Amino acid sequence: MGGLQDPSASLRKGSAMAQRRQQDQQRLIPLARMVHMIHMLCAQGRTMAELEEEFHLTSRQIKRYLKTIGECGYDFIEYDGIGKRVYKIEGGHRGLKPIPITDSELMAFHLAQSHMEYLTGTPFTDDLASLNRKFRNQLTERTANKIEQMAQVFFPVQRPQRAYAKQKDILAALQKALLLQREVTITHRAQSYRDPVIHVVEPYGLELFNYGLYLIGYSHRAKDFRRFAVERIQKATVDMTADPFTIRPEYAARAKSRKAFGLIEGDVMDVKVQFSREVADYFKERQWHPTQKVKQLKNGDVIVSFQAGGMDEIVSWVLSWGAHAKILEPQKLIDLLYEQIIGATKQYKSKQIP
Repeated sequence: MGGLQDPSASLRKGSAMAQRRQQDQQRLIPLARMVHMIHMLCAQGRTMAELEEEFHLTSRQIKRYLKTIGECGYDFIEYDGIGKRVYKIEGGHRGLKPIPITDSELMAFHLAQSHMEYLTGTPFTDDLASLNRKFRNQLTERTANKIEQMAQVFFPVQRPQRAYAKQKDILAALQKALLLQREVTITHRAQSYRDPVIHVVEPYGLELFNYGLYLIGYSHRAKDFRRFAVERIQKATVDMTADPFTIRPEYAARAKSRKAFGLIEGDVMDVKVQFSREVADYFKERQWHPTQKVKQLKNGDVIVSFQAGGMDEIVSWVLSWGAHAKILEPQKLIDLLYEQIIGATKQYKSKQIP
């Protein structure tokens, strides 16, 4: 009948559910066993035989668990108890970590920290140092001793270097404005201006470019989005009396569609540059622009094409490759590069060239 259910179908459904529950339990058993083992080894030491008896596992299986626990950042004290090796977690229950820190995580942290050296003396490195102290307090002595060694592994080369320590108060104000979404009034002197100009800015972010910091925001004076070099900001005041500003919808679209080659935006062009085979690998291995495409030529040269704006920065980049680079298009980019080469040659005289 239409209202009756097939008993065998119900049995199959019940069996499938029971099987899934059993599989879930089987997946949870190793995790629960490891948690139990961690707490046991925090309380007191255990020999291999005692662990085998407690968990009904072989010595090989116990060693796998101990290895996994060690990889999670827990340190063992191994000592002889009446001629037998005893395993115990260093620090006892005080050694329990809410979020265990592994050696590879420490290395990643110090890699990030080493790239922030140019911001020494600013709120960012002060906060990073505070974070460093907090997690170091949770580390065992053995793990803490590795930190200095890891700090010497990375050698970031930062050129040109900029000193932001004198901008500490300004960066603190910008940080506050960004976190609280408040307008900030800045006094800024652009490179092409002799005198500073006051801007009321809706801050949207801090941009890192070639180890330089730039404030991105909407300037009410310019009635458009602008980029301000932080080292040229002479004063910054956050308006805490006003309500948080509303994010402009055009900002997301602008950020998504941005195709500048560097910092300077301009009309987007289809650019093609040919590079000699001597430097071809640099372009096959690295991405210089999100729209970059690389075409391999039979002679080993490559043609790099992309769509971007910012003529001056593109020309500067091409010139940095010397005789290994040749702009194929557009013509206006070729003309600008030619003008710069002619201008540069006027600055020099060679005794070898008549």
